[in-house]
Amino acid sequence: MNLMLRHALCLSTALSLLLSTPAAHAEPPSVEELSEAQQRELASLIDLAEANVKRDENEKALVYFEEAYALFPHPQLLYRTAELHALLEQNEAAIADYKTFLKEMPDAPEAPAARRRSLELEEKVRQQRIAAERAGTSLRVLSSPPGARVFLNDTASRIKGSTPTVELPIAQPGTYTIIVQMEGYLELRDEVEIKAGDQVSKNYTLKRDPNAPVLKSGAAKRRGPRPGPLIMLGVGTVGLAGAATFGVLRSQDTELTREEFKRYDTLMYVSGGVALVGFGGALALWLAGRRGASAELMGPQARPARAHIFPIFSPTGERGVGVEMRF
Repeated sequence: MNLMLRHALCLSTALSLLLSTPAAHAEPPSVEELSEAQQRELASLIDLAEANVKRDENEKALVYFEEAYALFPHPQLLYRTAELHALLEQNEAAIADYKTFLKEMPDAPEAPAARRRSLELEEKVRQQRIAAERAGTSLRVLSSPPGARVFLNDTASRIKGSTPTVELPIAQPGTYTIIVQMEGYLELRDEVEIKAGDQVSKNYTLKRDPNAPVLKSGAAKRRGPRPGPLIMLGVGTVGLAGAATFGVLRSQDTELTREEFKRYDTLMYVSGGVALVGFGGALALWLAGRRGASAELMGPQARPARAHIFPIFSPTGERGVGVEMRF
């Protein structure tokens, strides 16, 4: 019982700041919504944070306050993280926390100080940006292959640009995490320290994601069987079978009249012509397709294959079909 009382008193002391200031717009979360275990954890995190603040260990204190805010997102905790970000010269993060706090609790007692501090930090960041531009502090990001998106610190921020080259003026020297993303490739993250006056250039080679689907586009697309050559091949096969059939009938049937013989003879040559057209057309279309694929790689100078089919009449009255192909 004494242990439970001690936890309750500890929790009451740690959360007194949170419960003392009402929200003007949205109702802040209530401690009663947390379980007893979560309340004890929250009290412990706030006590640890305050203890580190007293020892001027602000980085540790910031970690504990951020964990507390993740557990219990009360604007007052966000105000404390903003103060610590400012003490640590993390000005952009401090401005963001101050603005979120003011949006949720515009009439809080700390609101005037938060507005003033936010404006001061924005002016400081602006002056730092001007000084950095004058000093030439910059970050240059390249990638192979090109076309990758570049972010700084987190992907929730606005994209900074796309490679092959991204030039970024650095307003505030410090440590930045470069994030490079490209579809079909593994995400790349690199932490780099940039000092005032540095002109940092980073060139990254991206690695393919083995689990990413293979993208099919342009000349890299794997072509399946084309119907044109297959159809013409079938026509050629039918024509060849017909020519062979009529040839056999003409040679084996000894009782054919002259007219029947000439009819079989004509059908045999016509079938042969159909076979020649079919096989020749299939070859021409197949070569034209391969030539077209090569043209995508070789450019406009590549000429596609051409095929020309024409009839043949001999002086003896025989007929046929010729195919001329140019490559």
